[in-house]
Amino acid sequence: MKAIYFLIFLLPSGLYAQNTKLNIDLFRLWQEGGTQNVELIVQGEPQAIKELAQQTDSQYKYGLNDLAALSIPLQKLPIWWEHPAILGLQAQRLSPQYFFEQDSLMLANNNARAAHEGWGLPQSFKGQGVLVGIIDDGYEWQHPDFWQPNDSSSRFLSIWDQDYFSPNFFMGQYGYGSYWNKAQIDSGLIAHPPGEHGSHVLGTAAGNGLAAQKYKGIAPKAELLAVALSEDGQFLPRFVDAVHHIFQEAKRLGKACAINSSVGAYYGSHDGQDLYTAMIEAMLEEENGRALIQAGGNARQAKMHWQKAQADSGCLAFLPLNGQLFRSSAFIDSSDWPQLHWQFELKGSQGQRLVLSRPFSPADLPPHSPLPAQRIDTIYIGPQGALILVQYLAEWQGCLEWSFQLQGNNLQNQQLFLHWSGAGKVDIWSHERNMGLSDIILQANVPHYIAPDNQQTLAAYWTCSPKVITVAAYQNRDQLQNYAGDTVSLAYAGFPIFGIADFSSLGPSRTGLQKPDLTAPGGQVLSAGSLAALQNARANNSPYLDQGGWHVSAKGTSMAAPMVTGAAALYFQCQPQANWAELKAALLQSARKDAWVYSAGAPPNIDWGAGKLDVQALLQNCLKPGCLDSNALNFMPNAWVEDGSCYYPSSTNYLAEQGPTLWPNPFNGQLQIELPQAGQLCFYNVLGQEMARYILPAGPKTISTEDWPKGSYIWRWEDGPSGKLIKQ
Repeated sequence: MKAIYFLIFLLPSGLYAQNTKLNIDLFRLWQEGGTQNVELIVQGEPQAIKELAQQTDSQYKYGLNDLAALSIPLQKLPIWWEHPAILGLQAQRLSPQYFFEQDSLMLANNNARAAHEGWGLPQSFKGQGVLVGIIDDGYEWQHPDFWQPNDSSSRFLSIWDQDYFSPNFFMGQYGYGSYWNKAQIDSGLIAHPPGEHGSHVLGTAAGNGLAAQKYKGIAPKAELLAVALSEDGQFLPRFVDAVHHIFQEAKRLGKACAINSSVGAYYGSHDGQDLYTAMIEAMLEEENGRALIQAGGNARQAKMHWQKAQADSGCLAFLPLNGQLFRSSAFIDSSDWPQLHWQFELKGSQGQRLVLSRPFSPADLPPHSPLPAQRIDTIYIGPQGALILVQYLAEWQGCLEWSFQLQGNNLQNQQLFLHWSGAGKVDIWSHERNMGLSDIILQANVPHYIAPDNQQTLAAYWTCSPKVITVAAYQNRDQLQNYAGDTVSLAYAGFPIFGIADFSSLGPSRTGLQKPDLTAPGGQVLSAGSLAALQNARANNSPYLDQGGWHVSAKGTSMAAPMVTGAAALYFQCQPQANWAELKAALLQSARKDAWVYSAGAPPNIDWGAGKLDVQALLQNCLKPGCLDSNALNFMPNAWVEDGSCYYPSSTNYLAEQGPTLWPNPFNGQLQIELPQAGQLCFYNVLGQEMARYILPAGPKTISTEDWPKGSYIWRWEDGPSGKLIKQ
């Protein structure tokens, strides 16, 4: 008979609603000690942040609103969390994961060739005058697909390598890495080591097909801004720095920019409420002509999410990591925490039944404490040594993170069961390969056992933001004519061509936000690689090297996201002043909804989002009708299609005949209005939501628009004339 012992915890009924200023990982980093600096995001009063940065010898990199990116000496963290003007500090030790599982079809499946050729459009769209930004592992800057076709100069305007150090090209603004501008790249001064993943992703978004006269990306004439991510475990702050850098370059150049991210991390609360996401959202709001497109993730086959519904009891079980410990985290709405009860049960060890004498109580998380709560308990001491249970509890934006680690000397054949009861929803993401946490056992013969599932397996952080466009993947091709002349099957059993890809992660977010947003081909895509890898593939007749010898096949949502990024660049070519909300609305509205999409339920759904990317339909959506005559009173500079609405002063009473006049357009902090008569004037955003309504007298009027977000607005006068305005 196997010995069993129990660890029982009853959660108390009272917990103070609060934010702990430090997240658990930053708190643990501080406990470990050291003299190094830690890169993080801080929220608080802006002037206080700058003053504390000087006081603590910290590097202040940049700030937006009440958020700032800094590098702070670890030993001086207490000065920060004790200051009343500081609301939160967050750092998480993570390395980037590239959503990379292992053309001409791609252009057809996305309906992009029609955009390139101008079919059904007033002109061709290839990304001229627009920037494509990319954040990835590195780029083959010498691949012909990234050359200018006329003079073989580089299409890269700059490359920042966050890991490579060269004193002559040091990136001083951020304090690490090396930066090369276009002149330095063209003259061969660059020493950036190319990456395979980033080269493939960039070719999919914006390659021009120059190497083999085929396999163009979606935006083959866009200019390129690139950042090679650091691999030193500081993925989150380094990624946010990369976004900031690219958008600042775009602002300096005065051009719209779509950024692609085919990297991410699965650990986290999956609700987009963290400070990294808040900083990225602030950057997207800062200027028009900005977008971030994010690969959703490749975790469809990983049963790594577990959920207990509101009223149910539930149990799950974990396998040990390396035979030495169990480690995982749960995320719970603060309002649900007081009603929940739980107990641990460890099966298979040599021991006895034990009950932990003191539960995790409100005293462990006192009101207004800036730090996470911590408990360390010695559970059992026997022939194999001690079993130690370490717990942390932190709260941020109404979500509690409860983290535990149970460690001992002989847990190789153990299983740790976690039983939950009481009203309240619990979400756990736990997976050894994807997160470094204990795997969840698929099935167990115990009461109320709930198996893990593959829903809500998208990447975390900004992937779950409503302002970031999250992309799933479908099967692009099922065979390849390779370099050796052989036909290679790329099919995957049970996932046919044009159907959802076998790896594509499912939504929604933890809070129920619809994700993914839409889907693009990602199941086997041909694109660029590094010159060294291509040479090796030719020498060894790689089965996944294309006949031309310049492009390789790969799959992942990493390949799907850059197709949407390229499409976003074409949309910005059409409407450079569009904001993220307008772009997202256009992408969702134009998405193709076929039988495959409906097979997962009415769109939007958790497999496909709104449907499949359709570039031609997207651009037709962006061709706004309006008056194209600059001499007319209602001239629309961003209109593409003449709609016959132009009106001109025909008499001294033309205002009464035609309606109000509004200027300037674009506007900023205020609008001037000339009204022919008293009446009602309404303003709507691009989603059709009413933003403001005024009952105004006849004559001139000035209205304040300081609080209006940047973007496009429609005005309507009574039941008559209407027009479009842009706030910059």
